[in-house]
Amino acid sequence: LAPDGRVIALKKLKPKVQAEWVDAVRHALGGNVQRIGNTAELWAAAARARSPRREDPVVQKAFPQLGPGAGLPTDFEIQLQHRKHGGKSHLETKVRWADGSAPTPNPRIPTQLLQTDRAAGNSLCFVDLGIKPGSIQWLASLWPAAQDSFFAAGAQSLMDNLDWWEAAWHHRSFLEPLLDSDTPLRSIGQFLLLCGLAAKEPGEHGLAVDIAIQAIRDGRLGTDNLSAVLSSHVPAGLFNFTRLSKRCRDIAAVSPLHATVIFVAWEKCLAEGIATMDPNAEVPRGFGDILEMLLEIGTELQQGIRNPGAVEYLRRIKGSGKTNKLARQLLRLTSTSTATDSLELAISSRLDLLQAWQQRG
Repeated sequence: LAPDGRVIALKKLKPKVQAEWVDAVRHALGGNVQRIGNTAELWAAAARARSPRREDPVVQKAFPQLGPGAGLPTDFEIQLQHRKHGGKSHLETKVRWADGSAPTPNPRIPTQLLQTDRAAGNSLCFVDLGIKPGSIQWLASLWPAAQDSFFAAGAQSLMDNLDWWEAAWHHRSFLEPLLDSDTPLRSIGQFLLLCGLAAKEPGEHGLAVDIAIQAIRDGRLGTDNLSAVLSSHVPAGLFNFTRLSKRCRDIAAVSPLHATVIFVAWEKCLAEGIATMDPNAEVPRGFGDILEMLLEIGTELQQGIRNPGAVEYLRRIKGSGKTNKLARQLLRLTSTSTATDSLELAISSRLDLLQAWQQRG
């Protein structure tokens, strides 16, 4: 059920019969019920409709065995695992349940159909329901009010195929809901977006660029959450720096607002993410492309590196190669502009969005 108009709908709920489904609908609309019935699937749907991103204590108490996607909301984390294959060690990324205990999905509870946990091997997988773009788009409609499970399945799929080992054309469909300004960009959605930006396949990274442009424009993506997702995942070496630099250049070229968000987010990532990497390790491959991108954007914005942690990190880069030279050039950039243009664009974009919401009623 959509959250709009619940108060009015609840007042109109005056059935001539008393039945469990009536109580479930009343609960879903935010009303009070005398007791919870025995049909777990019905009450799981009511709980997720009533509070998509919060625990429903009433339903959770009645059906504690159902887990996330029923009485509990879904929450995910990204785990890294070192695996050996062919005598070589490589890093695997797994999208796992935040509490470490994935439920056994019930096929009669649609909100659990996408709760994949491949490492545990105890979950249904979206591929069982079809891998055509239309099938993936249908899956997105199962729980439109809270799509974290859908985005988690997409993030795992894109991560497993970042270098396009397999022609998985349907994967880009996982990104499509993020184009909608009304779709919240929560942490798992941010990670999915980052996977899209780092993907080799043009359809995936092209769509991810469009999403980032739109999300910056409507305020869902800013320096705070973009820097956080970069700082959390870039240092692990999961993503190709050269690809990310190209995609970020495309985003920054749209407007001073987009350029500022990209510049400041990466500046914070230097201080809070990349600076935490092993100082004795080699500079990551392609890292010079990130610095070159920052130099171009900073020159265009007339903005230098202001973050003390980023300044300290750039000063630590030694040697005489391209990366060291770019670091020195970045440190010499001075800030002669203000953020006025970016702020005006941000305010204008928010006002346009509010006007669109008002027109929809």
